[in-house]
Amino acid sequence: MPFTAMTTLIRRFAPPSPREAGEGGDAESVGGREDGYSLLEVLVAFVILSGAVIMSFRIFGDGLRRLDAADRQMEMVAVGQDLLSDLQLKPVLQPGRMSGVSQGYAWTIMLTPAADQDPAPNALALVHVRVEVRQEDATVPGFDLETTLLARIE
Repeated sequence: MPFTAMTTLIRRFAPPSPREAGEGGDAESVGGREDGYSLLEVLVAFVILSGAVIMSFRIFGDGLRRLDAADRQMEMVAVGQDLLSDLQLKPVLQPGRMSGVSQGYAWTIMLTPAADQDPAPNALALVHVRVEVRQEDATVPGFDLETTLLARIE
């Protein structure tokens, strides 16, 4: 008997199990409906998920494009530095303009004597150097490098 009294006491204070609730229902199963997701809820979740995936792909694609542009910019800087290094190795510089193409990038070098001097031939003088490097299809902004060198002028 004590076992039966204990069972009755537990049933009185414990919430009903889903099986016991059945047709009478409780707050969790309204109208005899079983717990779970409806088709509409699943479709809404898929729409939200697909929107998040599309945004992730856009962000990833934009990052790849920016990485490619940064790589091209670094290549242009390397071409400009190579051209400047070649100028520093020349024993004599001639003022004027030179242009060409290197590694798929168009470049222009402008050499002008410093404004406040009138150097004698083959004398050391300051030379203003401007190196411009551009991509031939111009999808990436170009690169300009300006410096002053001490060199002999023809």
